[in-house]
Amino acid sequence: MNASGAFVISWSSTKQDDPSIASGYGVFAQRYNSSGVAQGSEFQVNTYTTGSQRWNTSAMDTAGNFIIAWNGPGITDDTNTNGGIFYKKYNASGTVTIAETMVNTYTTSTQQYPSAAMDTAGNYVITWTSSGQDGSDYGIYAQRYNTAGTKQGSEFRVNTYTNDEQGNPYIAMNNTTGFVITWQSNLQDGGGGGLNNPKSHGIYAQRYNTTGTAQGS
Repeated sequence: MNASGAFVISWSSTKQDDPSIASGYGVFAQRYNSSGVAQGSEFQVNTYTTGSQRWNTSAMDTAGNFIIAWNGPGITDDTNTNGGIFYKKYNASGTVTIAETMVNTYTTSTQQYPSAAMDTAGNYVITWTSSGQDGSDYGIYAQRYNTAGTKQGSEFRVNTYTNDEQGNPYIAMNNTTGFVITWQSNLQDGGGGGLNNPKSHGIYAQRYNTTGTAQGS
């Protein structure tokens, strides 16, 4: 949401971006003003339409610039057909300012379930779940960007506990680029049974300052 209350909603839709693919998903979005009135028509976000693009997330700065990120095979080559993490950036009028771009550097296996956040000035962070990268099933990774879309440092691992699975990250950012990432971790708190078993995992978090340095543990 921007400073005046305008917002954008994104979603996944089956067969809309490529009707020839029976089970394929695409990512679509709609802008709204502060009164909830649609601004323009719904629009397709993903440029690359082969396979499924889904598990989308969005974030907006105070001026109304926004990003939408998703999982899927994309316009930049990814070594696994299950896909990586991609995003686009738009200005407040809904015009693309950064074309479809791959976020993850590590492309082995699957990267999925992105979450994004923006500060008031338009700096942003995208986090996701990556399979096998931390040496044990799924782990949580993130990438920082400045307002121009330039990567700030390399992608980094968020979780320090790497046994079994860490998944489903969510991120929030303050007005000065500090941020926090939360996720669920299987077995870490003494439970057991897999990420889909609600009794098996605990919730963990990590704070970061404006330079992306972890604060505490």
